[in-house]
Amino acid sequence: ILALHISNKYVKLEPVVAAIARDLGLTARVWNDDSERRPGKTASSWVVLARDPKHLGSLYTSTGDLLFNGAVSTGDDKARASMDAQLFISLYLDYPNELTAIGPGKRKEKYQEMNEEDDAKGAWIAFTEGKLAQAKDPEEKARLTTYLELLKKHGPFTTHQDAMVRDHGHAYRRLETLKDVPSWTDDYSDVMRVMMIPELQRVRKFFGLPTPVER
Repeated sequence: ILALHISNKYVKLEPVVAAIARDLGLTARVWNDDSERRPGKTASSWVVLARDPKHLGSLYTSTGDLLFNGAVSTGDDKARASMDAQLFISLYLDYPNELTAIGPGKRKEKYQEMNEEDDAKGAWIAFTEGKLAQAKDPEEKARLTTYLELLKKHGPFTTHQDAMVRDHGHAYRRLETLKDVPSWTDDYSDVMRVMMIPELQRVRKFFGLPTPVER
């Protein structure tokens, strides 16, 4: 296992490490611990890499994939929400058509109605069980099974971060991959692609240069 400390105020290193892992065929997970409030602790970001998911042991979990779409081989692979998103939000992102209001004059979305039920937890479990019973795709079944376990244990209003910390003692998730961020060389132009300096990003956009990271 290789652990990399990638905390940086000015350079977004996560997609850089993701590109390196992709090119080398490695498995990678990242945890942004956001622990500014502990005495003497500054928020930090760590990536763990290995040749095989099994080598990461409990650091590799299916929960760490839920905020992403299914596996992608090309293009951007971004998290759809932050780890502070509640569990029901990623279910909504998976099934927006089923959880959105249908018909004129409808004042509330279906997910809002479910959240306001006396047994909101039971409503989300029933919805997930129904989708699981209909699912044919193995990847969808696996995701729904993970959702179901989390809902039964933690309820729909627990965040992904809290659920993972309670279950595993960490919140390592999949890395975000950006197609316009290559594996690094010593060329400073590679560094400027992922600098989080607004003035630099505006100049790059003005000249039509790739600006995959925005602040």
